[in-house]
Amino acid sequence: MKRLLEFVCVGCLSVFCRITDAYKILNTIRTNNRWNVMGPPAFIADDKRTSRSSSTRLNAVIPAFTDEDFISIDAGLGGVRLAMESAIKVVGEYKDGASNVKLVDLIRYTKVTEVIDMEQKYEHILKQNNMQVLCTGYGKECYHDPGETTVFRVELAPIEAAKDALQSYNKKQQNQQQQRMDETKQIVINILGGDDLMVHEATDAVQQISSKLLSNSNKKCKIQMHSLCHSSFPLEYASVTVLAMDAPSSSSNKKKKHANKDGGASNEVVVEEKMDDIAKSIAQGDVYYYQGKWWTVLDQDINTASDILEDGSFKY
Repeated sequence: MKRLLEFVCVGCLSVFCRITDAYKILNTIRTNNRWNVMGPPAFIADDKRTSRSSSTRLNAVIPAFTDEDFISIDAGLGGVRLAMESAIKVVGEYKDGASNVKLVDLIRYTKVTEVIDMEQKYEHILKQNNMQVLCTGYGKECYHDPGETTVFRVELAPIEAAKDALQSYNKKQQNQQQQRMDETKQIVINILGGDDLMVHEATDAVQQISSKLLSNSNKKCKIQMHSLCHSSFPLEYASVTVLAMDAPSSSSNKKKKHANKDGGASNEVVVEEKMDDIAKSIAQGDVYYYQGKWWTVLDQDINTASDILEDGSFKY
């Protein structure tokens, strides 16, 4: 019976090592546990190869791992590092009554840019596009412990930010706001958060805001969504900025007319005023209010690389 048990143990151990090594392991067990193992059959020759000296018996049988056994894998390849280090903006369009938001573009940027003194420095851009900040909101993600119940309640940051924005909107003068909404041509809803910002959460927030703001008399109003995430903003937080504006101009130049008086005759001279990149982003409604500061992304910071290598260089 012991012989049969011995062969079974050796057969199991031989899956992981040589048969001679399996008998060495059994002999070690015998020494420590007083189990009489008779040793390998005569037709199995003992392994004559020398093994490294060790303070334990099993280390002579099972060698330790060496540096050659480990394979170094760059976890950032395949676009992983590119996504982690980029600011990612998703652009969407929504029509009142539609079942979901139509996503039309995804753009990567190398960084986000702070807009300093937007209301004063870029006041002329706001007036040219008839732009008005309807409301802003801020939300935090929270998972409630169900305890002994089966009720699972989750508060998502974009949804909470949308609720906060609607509350601030309702606190303003209703008649004035409703008249503005009836006349507006476009609503831009901008959502900003950390790397954990999910697109479907942003689209749910857009639908929630649109259903509350749009009136039955303004079904032709265009609704655009910008969802921006970047690692420079904390996780589990999100902000919502709602803008009412005219349809933005596709041109980055604005024409100015100046009166030129020459010999009593008045002639209008058209001068093209070049808009800087920040002004261009503001004119498109691509601005985000977060914790008392305005942020945007610029066309000059668009990242067209296909990957970021381990040394930090871009692969195109």
